[in-house]
Amino acid sequence: MEELVATFFHRTRWEAARGFELTDDVKLLISAQASMLLLGLDLDEYPQLTSVIVHPSTVRLHGEFSAGGSVRSSGIQTLAGQAHYRGPVVLSWSAARRGARFPAGGTNVVYHEFAHQLDMLDGVTDGTPPLGDEAAVDRWREVCTAAFERVHDGESVLRPYA
Repeated sequence: MEELVATFFHRTRWEAARGFELTDDVKLLISAQASMLLLGLDLDEYPQLTSVIVHPSTVRLHGEFSAGGSVRSSGIQTLAGQAHYRGPVVLSWSAARRGARFPAGGTNVVYHEFAHQLDMLDGVTDGTPPLGDEAAVDRWREVCTAAFERVHDGESVLRPYA
């Protein structure tokens, strides 16, 4: 884990947005959380990540955006984070810090956005990370299918967004 965190911390291009002060403590917390997702995988970095852009608080995007499915909307979109295919991860520091301080809350924007980075490695955003062997993929599908069926039946601890 120490090697993963050190690699992420030093190799990542860090960018501060909207006047945010990007300290080593901020980079360390994000590096540690992002690195947790690499444990057990045959990866020691996020190969398609170009940078991590950290905003002080909620990120506000202006313009047209997807509102789900094929529905498009325009205006102001607020978010805690965003992962781009072959690009940056954008994070709200207030959301990242809150997720680390209160893990039982079940909302960790760093885990969420870097899980998207892993999911997008094969070019398909389908919820399946690079697991390495077919047995692990089969087990992943089994667990996720059972969870999806529980959600479909109304038995879920997930928020509607999830």
